[in-house]
Amino acid sequence: MTTSTPGADRGRDTQIVKWVARHRFIAFVGLTYGLSWSLWLVAARGGGQVPFLLGALGPMAAAAIVTVASGGSLLAWIRPVWRWRVPVQWWLYALGLPALLYAVVTPVLQLFGSPTDWSLAMDRLPDYLTTFVFVLFLGGALEEPGWRGFGLPVLQARYSPLRATLILGLVWGVWHIPVYGPAGFVVPLVLAFFYTVLWNDP
Repeated sequence: MTTSTPGADRGRDTQIVKWVARHRFIAFVGLTYGLSWSLWLVAARGGGQVPFLLGALGPMAAAAIVTVASGGSLLAWIRPVWRWRVPVQWWLYALGLPALLYAVVTPVLQLFGSPTDWSLAMDRLPDYLTTFVFVLFLGGALEEPGWRGFGLPVLQARYSPLRATLILGLVWGVWHIPVYGPAGFVVPLVLAFFYTVLWNDP
């Protein structure tokens, strides 16, 4: 019977750490998918909302694990994510552009035959605001330390912002497929370019 020794175990651990340090983005993506999709599968099979919500922590948890495993600083990683003292135009960009896009896209859809009842806008405003607050403080806040706080800087160390955003947008989009279905990657892929500008320029 073959048994492992402490020295052999440490050797394997060292090799894993070295691999993670050399392939931080791949390790981050693998961990993110593994953590989130496992929890979402539990939720889909009757596990309830708790594992579903915990699945949203996958990108942040994976980023923290890879940061530590590759010898990085958790504080240096997380500090830029909570940066809020930026010029006012970036607040207008972050909060105003989505509303502007909605105001433009809705009439375009109406021109192409999509029924639009503008009289419902005010009635549904509380629902929109509730969704906005939820995404701002829970949905997006749980994801972004991983995607933009870790994934984007790692990619931009090697690729141009455009190429890095395309790669991250695809990965981010595919991550959403278990929640939104086969076409679930489309919106995140488009939004990735909006978020890259917001992350890089302030």
